[in-house]
Amino acid sequence: MLLIKLRKILSSLVHTFFSRHLRGPGKNVPNEFGLSSFLGILWAMTPLMGIQFPIVLLNWFLFRLLGIHFHLLLAISFLWITNPLTIAPLYLAFFLCGSWFLSLINYPVPASHQDLFEKAFTFSSETGLWDGVVVWIKSLILHLGLPMFLGGFIIGYPLALGGYFGTTYIVKRIQRQKAKMQKGKDEASIK
Repeated sequence: MLLIKLRKILSSLVHTFFSRHLRGPGKNVPNEFGLSSFLGILWAMTPLMGIQFPIVLLNWFLFRLLGIHFHLLLAISFLWITNPLTIAPLYLAFFLCGSWFLSLINYPVPASHQDLFEKAFTFSSETGLWDGVVVWIKSLILHLGLPMFLGGFIIGYPLALGGYFGTTYIVKRIQRQKAKMQKGKDEASIK
């Protein structure tokens, strides 16, 4: 009973939110919402936590210059897929997927990162702190960053496409329901 009430309340809130934002003749609203979810999910599935928001904001400005519109707040809300609770398992999945793909194309992926860390520490103690930091950053980008980015896009792109089509379907369905309700009101007022 409580679950049914919660479902009705949630359904009402979602319907109210979408109904308020589905106004405006001549707008391609379903595709705008779909693009919002696509970009939000795509950037959420990258190992760029902390700078995902500015990237989506930059996308929003660039797309506006090109005459393509999407809802910035909806795209930003999808960025919260990567949050402090989900970041560790997602980043691990990105790394494992990217490492697997790189091994398929015979790109050298270290089996153990302990050797990498020891080599960076040894190099920094022999040459100096700054040179060690530079080597450390390069090795992190090449040995951890590349597999994570690649894995993030391998996982994120299909999820973003699913988000696009799912969001577009939901918005079109709500528009049809709204049109039916309006048609019913118009017929009732004529009688």
